[in-house]
Amino acid sequence: MKNHFPVVLFLTCLLTNVNAQVNEVDSLNTVIRNLQLNQPSDPSWIQSDILKVALFTLIPFIVTFSFVVFLFYRNRREAGFRQKEAELKQQVAEVEMKALRAQINPHFIFNSLNSIHRFMESNKLEQAGEYLIKFSNLIRMVLENSMHKEVVLNDDLFALRLYIEMVQLRMNYCFDYELKVDAAIDPHHTLVPPLIVQPFVENSVWHGLNNKPEQGKLTVSISTRDNMLIYLVEDDGVKPKLAESVLEHNVKKKSLGMSLTKERLDILNQAKGSRAGFSVHDILNEEHKYTGKRVELWIPYVVEI
Repeated sequence: MKNHFPVVLFLTCLLTNVNAQVNEVDSLNTVIRNLQLNQPSDPSWIQSDILKVALFTLIPFIVTFSFVVFLFYRNRREAGFRQKEAELKQQVAEVEMKALRAQINPHFIFNSLNSIHRFMESNKLEQAGEYLIKFSNLIRMVLENSMHKEVVLNDDLFALRLYIEMVQLRMNYCFDYELKVDAAIDPHHTLVPPLIVQPFVENSVWHGLNNKPEQGKLTVSISTRDNMLIYLVEDDGVKPKLAESVLEHNVKKKSLGMSLTKERLDILNQAKGSRAGFSVHDILNEEHKYTGKRVELWIPYVVEI
């Protein structure tokens, strides 16, 4: 009996292993039958699964392509913005140079020096010295302010006052002037383009007050309305009655000043997205007779922080 025990043990293990193999086969057959029972009658389910796999495979490529397109579009848009910004800066520089030439043009310098010479020749040394001081201060202010897009209102009014007083002295004080600033405006912190209103003051003096036989009056008022700074230039001058050639020359000079101011305002509107502008109207009395000129100029109200 002891000699047959190993054989019996071997046969028992072999039988157990065979039974395990059979059970595994039965289990596999059961899974296959279940799959067959659950398989749809339409064989297109295989194609559907393949399509899903293909779509999931393409998703990374689609995302990558979209990202590349986005980067290309953004870089192109930023390049366009940079180009527009460069063009705007170039326009600003050109207009600022035109404005500088208009404010200290050779004609103005010649007339100023000629006035100084005339005072000295007439032995009016005090007037010559006063005019020379105002002239040198004005030139210095214009050159200093031309380096900035905006200056504080107080400095700009100082330069404007120098210009008006020079003209007064040259025209033997044939007109009075008044500069009025609304109490709500802080001239030491309000920013304005340099001498933006000077061409309108020049037109009022030379095309209106210069031709008036009696004492004239020039008024420059500054106030605010709807977040805009409002300049109001008024004179009680007369309409010029000159020879046709002289009148044509004055009109061309006036149009040049207006055109230059319009260019500066257009660039200001592009840079700030504002609605700066100006309007010119005749002042009429109750009988609809001409009594002077009124210019209204409006620019963004900017306060220095």
